Amino acid sequence: MALLKYPESMYYTRIIFPQHLLKKVIDVLQEVGVLHVSKARELRPIELSELEERFEKVKKIKEALTKLQSFITEATIVRVKEKINVDELENLLFEVDKKTQELLTSLESLSIELARLDNTISSLRQLLKYSKRIFDYLGDIEISIINREGRFIIKTISAAKDLHKILAKTVPEASIASVIPYDGEELIIIIVPSELKDKLYTAIKELKMTVIDFSKYRDLKLSSMIKRLESELQELENKRSLYISKIKEIITANKEFIAFAKIVIDNEYDRLSMLLMAAKSRLAYMVSGWTPESLKHKLRYAVETRMPQVLLLFEETPSRIPHSKPLESSFEEEPPTKLKNSKIVRPFEVLTKLYGIPRYNEWDPTSLIAYVFPIFFGLMLGDVFYGIALLAITYFLFDKFVENPESEDYRKLKNILRVSAIASIIAGALAGNFLGDLIKNLTGIDFTIIRELRNPITFITIAMIIGLIHVNLAHLLALIRAITYRAKWEIVSKTGLFIAELFGIPFVLYTFIRLKILPIPDDYYQLLLYGALAGVALIAVATVKLMGMFGGIMWLFELTGLLGDVMSYARIAGVGLATSYLAQSFNMMASSVVSGIEGILPGVIGFALGTLLSIPVLFIGHLLNLALSSLGAFIHSLRLFFVEFLPKFYEGGGLEYKPFKIRIEKVVMLGPVT
Repeated sequence: MALLKYPESMYYTRIIFPQHLLKKVIDVLQEVGVLHVSKARELRPIELSELEERFEKVKKIKEALTKLQSFITEATIVRVKEKINVDELENLLFEVDKKTQELLTSLESLSIELARLDNTISSLRQLLKYSKRIFDYLGDIEISIINREGRFIIKTISAAKDLHKILAKTVPEASIASVIPYDGEELIIIIVPSELKDKLYTAIKELKMTVIDFSKYRDLKLSSMIKRLESELQELENKRSLYISKIKEIITANKEFIAFAKIVIDNEYDRLSMLLMAAKSRLAYMVSGWTPESLKHKLRYAVETRMPQVLLLFEETPSRIPHSKPLESSFEEEPPTKLKNSKIVRPFEVLTKLYGIPRYNEWDPTSLIAYVFPIFFGLMLGDVFYGIALLAITYFLFDKFVENPESEDYRKLKNILRVSAIASIIAGALAGNFLGDLIKNLTGIDFTIIRELRNPITFITIAMIIGLIHVNLAHLLALIRAITYRAKWEIVSKTGLFIAELFGIPFVLYTFIRLKILPIPDDYYQLLLYGALAGVALIAVATVKLMGMFGGIMWLFELTGLLGDVMSYARIAGVGLATSYLAQSFNMMASSVVSGIEGILPGVIGFALGTLLSIPVLFIGHLLNLALSSLGAFIHSLRLFFVEFLPKFYEGGGLEYKPFKIRIEKVVMLGPVT
């Protein structure tokens, strides 16, 4: 489980609808309860432009689908088996457009090839008809007799009936070898000298005649040419059939998609048409806000199943890691923050909110608080019976002292205290604290497991080591944050701090108390000073760069602040020892009561009476100690986070995600309005 995570990703959400649907939109949004509403207003010109662009896009897809349907040669009924899932409608337009264009490209490519093939087939068929007519009229002649290039040019021309007479007058030098009647037309075989070729072609063009091209077959006889033409036509017909089969195959394989796409696009086209008309008439409105990623499908389903005329648009927020300003956003307002923590960690969100809810681009520190806060609290309270008593109080008494026991934050606070009480029981068992030393005094058995927790100096040392680790974790997170946002001088400053600590702590411990924590010779410990000074120099330079002339003084506080922060964690031992010593003091007071009564009334009666009178002393004393120590442990644990830990890498100040929804409370407080 990640110790640090960002709040849940948000989608900027816009709902565009005609004026008459306003009440229904509000009702649905309130019922669904997932949209953090930020604005509700008429459409602005730029939003109208976006709506028009979307309409044009859908219109183009609709036109493409119409072209796609033109390839369907026979009317057919298609049952759409694919379910239109409104949860995926956002992606449907893109998918439909993409696949439609792919199909259309394939089919149009085949169609172009088929058209070329049809033109070729048509030309060859006409040539075959001409060839057969000439064969019937002149017999099996050489092609060169009717088509030749050389000193004399021989061409066969297709023309309207009797045009050969006009051609003869237009080109008198030409010799018309033969005129063959053909289906109301005539085939003219003409011979001209090569130097009159241009004159001949000009006359043919003016008279709208057509030169029949036999050049491909000039080395054949007419009968051979006819056979080859028939063979080529058969081959082309077969190829044409393959193209037609391929087109039918594509259509058959995708007819369900085409039908599905038609439903989607037709509905979207009709909806956008209506919205566009309403918008241009200033009768369209827009509600905008933010929807968490995990609840996006819920809003989409509700809107698009219950209000199909409404346009719902989701826009993903920019990257959480911009490279300039940490909270930079391209939207009009910063997204709200919806924390996403596990069930175990979730109660500690109350403490995070006390400091300030994280901004959208910030880490959520709740997990760090959840894992460490109970440890601090447990070490400070640190008594088995106090922990059990606090646990019982949260279950049986707390509700009687609050106005609204059903409040969500109150229930989270109770869970925090329960977890902290369990930590206190564990810490108390390790330290052997059972109402202080009461059980030890009564039984004569010492239940202590970790005796260091009862030694003031050792306990303080442990607390400060915890502080050193905890504070350096905060500085490490600050360094990671600086690297993330490319804050150069903050990186230098934090790096300098770690270098100063790495060399400075072993040097100080060796110099003042001769404690060696590094496996190096004694002489080398003096050299550590230079490494520490290098780290200090980095801190000083970075602070001056960040703060200007004030940095010349403020860099000192970076070092003294570290020392002060670590020393502050001594309060863990201070409060923990105070709880233990105060409990022992009340035990001594109760013991004194027993001893005093026994001095007045010796024997069993005095002991019994003294024991009876000591019980109120124990009860009141330990109850008072429980109340004060629990409060102290909570406040001081909170202080260590709010003062020593969080400010180093965390800002807070985000906008809490508050969805527009129906709120039904089990407990309602009534009274004078203040």
